Amino acid sequence: MICSVQTACGGCPTLHLHREDEHERKRRRVEAALERIGIGVSVPPPVAGLNRFEYRNRLRMRVIDGQATLFNRSKLDGCPALRSELWVAICRVIEVSSQNPELLKSIDHLEVRVGDEIGEIGLSLACTVGEQRSPSSVAADHQGCSKDLQAVLGDRWKISCKVDQRQQTLTYYLDSNLSVAVPLNAFVQVNSEVNRMLVAYVAQEFRSLGAATFLDLFAGAGNLCLPLVAAGLSGHAVERNVSAMIELAARGDKPQLTVSDGDVEACLENLASADVVVVNPPRRGVGTHHELIARLAIDGLVIVSCDPTSLASDLSRFLSAGLEVERLATFDMFPGTEHIETVATLRRRSAA
Repeated sequence: MICSVQTACGGCPTLHLHREDEHERKRRRVEAALERIGIGVSVPPPVAGLNRFEYRNRLRMRVIDGQATLFNRSKLDGCPALRSELWVAICRVIEVSSQNPELLKSIDHLEVRVGDEIGEIGLSLACTVGEQRSPSSVAADHQGCSKDLQAVLGDRWKISCKVDQRQQTLTYYLDSNLSVAVPLNAFVQVNSEVNRMLVAYVAQEFRSLGAATFLDLFAGAGNLCLPLVAAGLSGHAVERNVSAMIELAARGDKPQLTVSDGDVEACLENLASADVVVVNPPRRGVGTHHELIARLAIDGLVIVSCDPTSLASDLSRFLSAGLEVERLATFDMFPGTEHIETVATLRRRSAA
């Protein structure tokens, strides 16, 4: 398949390359970022899914005068990176908002998502709070929009406002027997197929480190900690998104998992140590408390990163805090783009 709007869109700059060449380019990007800070570690080619196209399960849209459109208007004739059911849902949102702009009159932007269950569609509504508007008035407007949209789109759609603590959720499978319910305002990996490979790899790394307990920082809705619990480990998860934590705490079938909501850096002083700490931070990286996080990791640490530059910065600080890089793995979470997901496994440096 060739994308007819690649040049105008610019969103998938490596799509014209053979897949092996694209993977080599991404591998070298990670390698170069590490070499710049003096880390010489072998970087393997990315683990990739079968689908180079139709992998994206979510897309943000902008709203102008009540009418939904794409941030990149070059994609208005279609985008082969989107799952087909997602594109159908996007077209439906554009259609109903064009017919009745009053439906989205108080919305600035929204995100359309599809779950891994057949027929699951989610719509998350958001608006920047202006100088003359209180959060409560914005919340009231959003709730009105949600109700009106639900009447037009039907019960098959799950609609939430980003300001709601209790959110509608979509189902994503972490393996054939385990799923996670992700609130519409919480983070979910954009590529479900490759995410399952990444999750399996992280669980394997915990086995190789001999971990029985874990600490999951930036836990989201449980993408990494739920498989660890399913593998027999016990641990604690920290996430600042209240909706994600509410959903994760509701997993009554996981008594060996405890959760707390709050900013990771604010919680670190009160956390107990664990055999292995896993962190999946936002693109900017872990933050500033690398030494404290390293002290919480008795045997090792696993870091999942979507940006080689911030990963290199984090690794440099963790090395200074007494850890050493054991191995790396890369995952082609975003085919056709420059982005690459990297998992680094670190062990406690021996006294010798």
